[in-house]
Amino acid sequence: LTDLNNNSSIVKIYKSLGFSTFLKSFDKFFFLKLKFFLKALYISLFASIKIYKKDFFCFIKEFKINNIPLGDLIYDLFIRTKKNFVKSKPDIFFFKLLFKSIFRFLMIESHIKKNNIKFIFCCTEFYAGNDGLSLRIASFRNIKNVIVWHDSIGNLKVIENMKKII
Repeated sequence: LTDLNNNSSIVKIYKSLGFSTFLKSFDKFFFLKLKFFLKALYISLFASIKIYKKDFFCFIKEFKINNIPLGDLIYDLFIRTKKNFVKSKPDIFFFKLLFKSIFRFLMIESHIKKNNIKFIFCCTEFYAGNDGLSLRIASFRNIKNVIVWHDSIGNLKVIENMKKII
């Protein structure tokens, strides 16, 4: 699962290891996937209205799709840039990020169900990107998963079968 093109160095590395099928969760033709586009737009609009009526804290605690909590992942991605952590209401940047995250989630969940995925390998559990969303789906659908990353001093860390922590 990647958003990178086939000529990117990481895709070339995976190809050299024998991987041949790469799935896209978001690309420049996302609007052609009408089923996911319309559903993501609908969910995004209602989530935005709810945030305006309440606040980001309620969004973080309550936002779920198919009983999988996503509010924290989306908000974490939002506050990473432009001092967005000081904002009390969503802006156009948040709406774009919300829509894109929901669209990704719907695509990834569909790929997992359609292809009967039994194992997820990720490099991070944070943010609403491919890794974070895949891992969140895996942990709530009891799919085996592994997270591999290195800490700030270069030690390799591995977590097997991340469980529901929310």
